[in-house]
Amino acid sequence: MINLFTLKGDKTIGSNYIFEEIIKFSKVTRPVYQHMLSIWNMNRREEAADYFAQAIGTKDAKDLSTVFLKLDYLNPGELKNQLIHYRNNMRSEKITLREKINERNGNLMYILAIISAIVVLLNFLVIVLVVEVFSSYSLIFN
Repeated sequence: MINLFTLKGDKTIGSNYIFEEIIKFSKVTRPVYQHMLSIWNMNRREEAADYFAQAIGTKDAKDLSTVFLKLDYLNPGELKNQLIHYRNNMRSEKITLREKINERNGNLMYILAIISAIVVLLNFLVIVLVVEVFSSYSLIFN
């Protein structure tokens, strides 16, 4: 959609045109967009946005549905800025999620290393105690 606004410049683009362009290039979500567009054309825009959010079922779809509601009310420059902010927000959320996963994996590796070190120390302690017990046992019976 950002590319579409870049190509059209400052011309006002209607929501129907935007949805038709999205439908042209979408494959998996095409039926969802087509059904949403039919609801949209019956002038039930909020219902169409709600349908889209529920049909896709992700947080990103819910956020995008709120952007869809703004299509006819913002000028193309403002809408392009909204889409850029939306895209950047999605990217930063994905990066944050990836960093959390990496941190969790790092913590797991650290815990495994600590547990391994403790097991080695306990093994050493057991060997020393066993050797000590056997040497004491042999001293008693000799």
